[in-house]
Amino acid sequence: MTIPKETLTQMNWEAGMVVELHPAGQSLTVTLKQPRPRGKKSLAELLKGIDKDEIQQLNEAMGDVLNSPPVGKEIV
Repeated sequence: MTIPKETLTQMNWEAGMVVELHPAGQSLTVTLKQPRPRGKKSLAELLKGIDKDEIQQLNEAMGDVLNSPPVGKEIV
């Protein structure tokens, strides 16, 4: 989509910014897509990225360490 330079300047937008399109009948509203701040995923998004098989393998690999008695000043 091409937006006239004067409109970009008026909106304080720059070429390459990501926008969202909102159709309504014969009209179209264009809004600047606000990027999600880094590290601000929802719990559902975080859980969706978990590979259950990978967690199982990690638990099996760490079994000896997790079940061993303390060897230093760690608090359990």
